[in-house]
Amino acid sequence: AVAQAAHDTLVALYPSQAASFDTWLADDLLQVKNKNAKANGIDLGQQAAAAILAMRVNDGSQVPEPLLGIDYFTSDLPGHWRQDPISLIPLALGAHWGECKPFVIQSTDQFRVPPPPAMTSAEYTTAYNEVKQIGGDGIVTPTTRTPEQTFIGTFWAYDGTPSLCAPPRLYNQITVQIADQKNLSVVDLARLLALVNTAMADTGMSVWESKYYYDFWRPITGIRESDPGTGPTGAGDGNAATIGDPTFTPLGAPASNLTGPNFTPPFPAYPSGHAGFGGALFQTLRRFFGTDAVAFTFVSDEFNGTTRDNGGNVRPYMPRSFSSLSQAEEENGQSRIYLGIHWSFDKTEGITQGEHVADYVFENAFLPLHH
Repeated sequence: AVAQAAHDTLVALYPSQAASFDTWLADDLLQVKNKNAKANGIDLGQQAAAAILAMRVNDGSQVPEPLLGIDYFTSDLPGHWRQDPISLIPLALGAHWGECKPFVIQSTDQFRVPPPPAMTSAEYTTAYNEVKQIGGDGIVTPTTRTPEQTFIGTFWAYDGTPSLCAPPRLYNQITVQIADQKNLSVVDLARLLALVNTAMADTGMSVWESKYYYDFWRPITGIRESDPGTGPTGAGDGNAATIGDPTFTPLGAPASNLTGPNFTPPFPAYPSGHAGFGGALFQTLRRFFGTDAVAFTFVSDEFNGTTRDNGGNVRPYMPRSFSSLSQAEEENGQSRIYLGIHWSFDKTEGITQGEHVADYVFENAFLPLHH
C-alpha cells in the first residue's frame, strides 16, 4: 500500500520519471508473496494517493517560479531583498508559496513572524556584526569562523544541489535514523513521517509567506550597502554602528557536486527556511517521543565520503553526534549564519515559527486512535 501510494503520487508530480518509479514499484512488490495481501495493498495505496492528489488540485503549487525583472521586481530601498550579486540566480524562488493552500494550518499567515528588527536597533547591529565577523569566505572577506563552524555550515546545507536535494530530505533522513534507533513499528513510523512532512510542508508555506511579506535583505546586500553612498539609493541603513564592506563575500551555501560559485539562496532572508524546517522537525519529534533528550548520530550527505565540493574534491565521511533534539535544532539554524547568508533573527524567529506550526499539526492531524 505504501509503495503504491508513493509511486502514484510521484508519477503525478514528476511524470517524466515515471519509468524509474515503475521499476522501483515492481521491485518492491516482488517482496510481497501473499497475492491477496498484495492486491489489497495495491488497491488501498491507489485509493489513498488518488484522494490526496484530488484534495490538492489547484492548491497553488502549480504556479511557475517567477523570473526577476520579468515576473517579479525587487525594491531598490535599503532593507529590501535584491538579487545575489555573486551567483546572479534570476529567480524569486518561492514567491508564490505563501499563496498555496496549507495541509492542516488554517492559513499561511496564521503563524506569521513579527517584523524584523529596525536597522537602527541594537538587535540588528548585533546580528550584523556577528554575520560580518563569522560569515566571510576567508578569501575576499576575512573571517573569525573556526574550522568546526565551517564544517557545521556545510553539514546542514542541502541547498538544492545534485544528489543532495533540499533541506526536507535531510530532515527525513534524521527522522528515519531516530525511528530506527527507537525501533518504531511500521504504523508508528508511518504516523511520524506523516506528522513530520505535513508540519514541514505547512512550515515551508508559512516561512515563505513571511519571507515575501517582509522582503528583508540578505547579509551580502545589507553589509555591502550599509554605508551612505552605497546601494541603489545611496541612503545606507541609517545605522552608524554597522560599518559597511562594499565587497563583502560570504562563504555561501555550498555548491556541492557543482562547479559554480557558492551562493546566497534566491529569496528574502527573514525568517530562515532551514530554521523553520528544523523547528518543525525537532518539535514534532519532541511531541512524538515526549522528550527533548533524544541523542543521535547522523551522517549528512554533505560529508558522506562521496559528495564533492565545487573544486571537485571529495569531502570525507564525518558522522556528527547530538545529545538532544534542541542541540541539533539550534545548530541547524546557526549553520546558516556561519555561511554568511542569514541574520541571527532569521534563525530565532524561524525556529519559533516552525515549532508553532508543528504544535498545531500535532494537535490537529494524524491523531492516534485509542482503543
